[in-house]
Amino acid sequence: MVLLLQSGVNLMKNNISKKYLNTITLLIIFSLFLTLVQIGGNSISFNQTNIILGLLATLFLYQIILFWGVKSYKQSFILILLTYLFIPFFILFITFISKLFDLNDIFISNSFNYNLIVFGLSFICADLISKVKWSNNTCYQKSRAWVELDMKAFDHNINVLKSKINNDCNIMGVIKANAYGHGDVIIAKALNKNGIRFFCVATIFEAIKLRKDKITGEILIFGYTPPELFYLLKKYDLTQSIMDYEYAIKLNDYNKNIKVHLALDTGMHRVGINCDNFDDIKAIFKLKKLKVKGIYTHLCASDSQALSDRKFSIDQCDKIIGISDRLKELNFKFKLHIISTCGLINYPDYAMDYVRIGIALFGVTSKQDDMTPDYDLHPVLSLKARVISIKNLKVNEGAGYSWDFIAQKTSVIATVSIGYADGISRSLSKNGYVLINGKKAKIVGKMCMDLMLVDVSGIDVNIFDIVTLIGKDEGLQISVYDIANQTNTITIETVSALSDRLERVIK
Repeated sequence: MVLLLQSGVNLMKNNISKKYLNTITLLIIFSLFLTLVQIGGNSISFNQTNIILGLLATLFLYQIILFWGVKSYKQSFILILLTYLFIPFFILFITFISKLFDLNDIFISNSFNYNLIVFGLSFICADLISKVKWSNNTCYQKSRAWVELDMKAFDHNINVLKSKINNDCNIMGVIKANAYGHGDVIIAKALNKNGIRFFCVATIFEAIKLRKDKITGEILIFGYTPPELFYLLKKYDLTQSIMDYEYAIKLNDYNKNIKVHLALDTGMHRVGINCDNFDDIKAIFKLKKLKVKGIYTHLCASDSQALSDRKFSIDQCDKIIGISDRLKELNFKFKLHIISTCGLINYPDYAMDYVRIGIALFGVTSKQDDMTPDYDLHPVLSLKARVISIKNLKVNEGAGYSWDFIAQKTSVIATVSIGYADGISRSLSKNGYVLINGKKAKIVGKMCMDLMLVDVSGIDVNIFDIVTLIGKDEGLQISVYDIANQTNTITIETVSALSDRLERVIK
């Protein structure tokens, strides 16, 4: 019995993405347990049989719940309790249906079928109810500030981006910096559901976080991993970027089989092996403990339409393709990736084995004029907060630090529960605005670490009303581009700065 249960559990461990199929497998195994125990129960008392069934059912349910993604003991207990509460109902239901349609031989007399249906339906219903109870969609009701993610828009963007590449090319999801502020685990799971199995991050700890949350596929680390952490590359099955020959030797000397991609410098002069050092590149391929899975470069001017920049970008692409061809002539096998978001828009012919897509996943580009009309991308992120206080100011009364705002007329000031510690640029003080109940409200005074003041004079506002900092409100919209323009930066900095203390809510 224990071996059968463990076999089912191992099946789930080996492929968590098939949790529904695995759960059905476990339900079938457990129904067989119940049947065997009931048969054996003929020789023991009814109470003993029930105790054994109860213990087995609890152990089994807990195993399913662990692999179903429920981490809280409280949530696990509630899901088990709900399942048990549904069991009597489905016993009566199956009994009624069996008598009504004369199916006693199939459902009542056959203990295996009976246990499978009763227990399976009870667990499914409990899971559906628990999802309503625990859904992230309701957590914003108690939040001071939060990020909303429109996953329908996200899936739409994936389909648009896939339509721009050929069938031999795949998307690499660049989800460094907490997926550009959107929530790395949420986004990685959504990418997995869309068939994407390759991710890029900046640090080893970003990669480990994904692995601990059961993200499957290859995870490439762009940044430097120190030698004392090499063991984590092996432990979590990660792929390390190699930026120079000396680093490759150190990693090879660790004496474990490690997957790597070679970063080649074709002209950006930031990181990577100089593309003219072909002997070093070839030598790294021959290191016995390094498994070179790919080579890549980064274009430094792919967003520019200037003729000189376009020529330079094409030269970069041609250089690494030339290196790739020479390596393949030596029978080395690897994947090649050259372009990222702007590269795909401006140089689609250089979409090789992979394209690295980051900010475009979320419906925007670095700058608004980077986007072309044939990329119908939808924004994914909205940013919301709450009104927590309302003050009436007389003429010449001030508000905020240093009384930076002085009322020139009778005014109403609302305090909003978000500030620069949440990733809102302090330069929006006296410069930006928010949306409240379909109206614009100017940000006034000096922005605080956790709060900001807005002028709501003439707006019908109540405590706990929702404030939109990025997103739509009754026909008005503040885009990420608007915020980036107001703060003299790019969209990537704007969203990547959003703090981890902001809840990420799936809309």
